[in-house]
Amino acid sequence: METAVSYLHDLVLMPTFWQWLGMIVIVIFIVGSVRNLFRIKKCWWSYGLLAVMGFLAGGTVVYIGDLANLPPTFLALLLIIWVCCCGSGWKKICMGLLLGSTVFAWNAIVDNFIRNHSDGFMLPRVIFAFLFYIITWLAAPEKDDDLTPEMWRLILLLTIVPVGSVLGVVLLSRERWEPGNVDLRLHFAVLCLSILAFVGLLWAIRVLMRQRKLEQEAMFAQMNQKYYETMEQQHFEIRRLRHDMANHLQALAALPEGERDKYIRELLDNSALSRTLNYCGDSTVNAVLSVKEGMLQQQNISCEMKLDIPEELPFEKADICAIYANALDNAAEACEGLPEKMRQISLESRAGKGMLAIKISNPCGKSSRMEYSVFPSTTKADRKNHGYGLRSIEKSVQRYGGNMEIGQKEGVFELFCCIPFP
Repeated sequence: METAVSYLHDLVLMPTFWQWLGMIVIVIFIVGSVRNLFRIKKCWWSYGLLAVMGFLAGGTVVYIGDLANLPPTFLALLLIIWVCCCGSGWKKICMGLLLGSTVFAWNAIVDNFIRNHSDGFMLPRVIFAFLFYIITWLAAPEKDDDLTPEMWRLILLLTIVPVGSVLGVVLLSRERWEPGNVDLRLHFAVLCLSILAFVGLLWAIRVLMRQRKLEQEAMFAQMNQKYYETMEQQHFEIRRLRHDMANHLQALAALPEGERDKYIRELLDNSALSRTLNYCGDSTVNAVLSVKEGMLQQQNISCEMKLDIPEELPFEKADICAIYANALDNAAEACEGLPEKMRQISLESRAGKGMLAIKISNPCGKSSRMEYSVFPSTTKADRKNHGYGLRSIEKSVQRYGGNMEIGQKEGVFELFCCIPFP
C-alpha cells in the first residue's frame, strides 16, 4: 500500500519538473488561503512552517482505510496554525479543523477516485488549491474580527460534522478497496458534502462576525451620542451662566461676606464649569472618558487623568473603546468595596513616536501577592456575563502586536498597555 512516506520518497528521488512546479503552486495557494483566514505572526520562521504545512497538506496521500497518514498530518497542520497565526485559541482550532478537513477530503477524492482512472493526480490538487484560495479570499471574514468564546464553541460543534465525516470515511472503513469489490459512492458523497460544509460554515462565521461588529458599533454610537448630549448640555449651561452673569454679580455685591463665599463655591461647582469634555485630540477617547467620568462621579470615585494624545489615534474605534472602557470599568469595580477616601483611580496615556502607552492604577484592597499568570476574577454576582474585561483588553492590544502587563504592588493594581501604531 502506498503511503505518504513512499509518495514523498518518490517525489524527492524521482522528481520531474511538473511535479515540483505543481507542489510549489499548491504550497503557495494553501499558504495564501491561511493568510486569507488569519493574520500571520511577524516572525522569520512563520512562513517557513506554513510552507511545510502546505507541502504536507497538499502532498499527503489519503487512502480510505489507511490509518497511517491522516492523523499525524492533521495534528501537524493544527499545531503549525496554532504557532504561526494570530487570533484567539478558539479561532485557530475551529478554522484549522475546517481547513484541514476540506483539504484532506479533496485529497481522499483524488487518491481514491480520480487517481484510479487517470495518471494525472497533481493537476486536480493544483486546481483545488487555486479554488480553495479564491473561496477563502471571497468568503473569509475580516482577519481582525473575532467572536465570543460562546460563539466559537457553537462553531466547533458544527465543525464536528465535516471533520467527523472525513475521519470516519478514512479511518473507520475497511482496508483500501480494490476496483469492483466495494461500492464507494456513499464515501464519495460524504467527502463532497464535507467540502461543501466548509463553504457554509465559513459564510456563517463571516455573518456572525459581521453581526458582532455591528453590535460593537451600535454600542459605540450610543456612547458617542451620550457624549454629544453631555457636550450640548454643557454648552447650554455655559450660555445660561453667561446670560445670567450680570444677575450673579449683582447678587454677590448684595450678599454678606460669609454668604458670598458660599455662593461663589456653588457657581464653581456647576458641571458646566467643572467638567471636562475635551480630554485629548482623539474623539473616541473623549467620548469614552466623558461617559466613564460621569459614572465614576456617581460612585464617589475620584479619577486623575493625564493624557497626551495630540491627534486621532490610528486604531479601530471599537478597540479604543474596549481598552479604555474596560480598564476604567475594572478599576471602578475594584474600588466599590473600599472606603470612600481610598477610591482613587489614576489614568495616564500618551501617544507619540509610533506608540500608544496606557497606564491605569487603582487600589485593590488586598495585600497578598497576585499571580500574574491569572486574571483577577470579577466581584460581580453575574460571573457569566462579567470578568472578561482584561481578556478583552488583551485581545485588542495583541491585535496590533502590542503588550499588556498587569501587576500589584503595595495594595495598588496597575494595568499597562503598549500598542504600536499600525
